[in-house]
Amino acid sequence: MTESPGRTTYGGPVMSTSEADGLVARVREMVERELGIDVESPDTDLVENGLVDSLALVTLMVALEAEFGVVLDLDEFDPEDFRTIAAMASYARQQNSPSSLVT
Repeated sequence: MTESPGRTTYGGPVMSTSEADGLVARVREMVERELGIDVESPDTDLVENGLVDSLALVTLMVALEAEFGVVLDLDEFDPEDFRTIAAMASYARQQNSPSSLVT
């Protein structure tokens, strides 16, 4: 994540800080809904902290596809994109247009 006054980049085109915060909030809500866990920080490593295992990772992949309308290419799949809420937000951002990500 790169920040400048009022603008944030999550691995894709620049979006406003409020849009980026909204995207992170949506991913956080998705994780809580799908896995029943509350993650304190968007940068918390879900794998390292034992919050997700391989089955939970698949659950998050499917949920991200459904929530943001992205299609995960398994040939280019990188588990690093799912280690943190910030990384998932970045991945969703890279795969989609800003208007379709933030509600």
